[in-house]
Amino acid sequence: MMKKGLGIRQKMAVITTVSMVALAFIIASIGYVQFNRNVLKSYVRYAEMVVESAGYVFDDYDIGDMIAARTMGEDYETARLDLNRVKDASDVKYLYSIYFE
Repeated sequence: MMKKGLGIRQKMAVITTVSMVALAFIIASIGYVQFNRNVLKSYVRYAEMVVESAGYVFDDYDIGDMIAARTMGEDYETARLDLNRVKDASDVKYLYSIYFE
């Protein structure tokens, strides 16, 4: 009677295939994590840039003072247009602001 087992070539083929699949999975996982980390950093930098640009408009037109005084100063409309330009140029759908006294 002959034993029905895998020969050395078949064992090496199975080991090689399993190793290649495991290595591909590990490399794909590392790539996925690195890609997501970099994309998240890019989104955060982009959001910071938009917020900083809007902050300059707030500072230039003293919007905080307008809000505190509960008045719309003479520069309000110009400030609003500048904020809309920031919104449009950065391809942001909505640009909200919150004022803390």
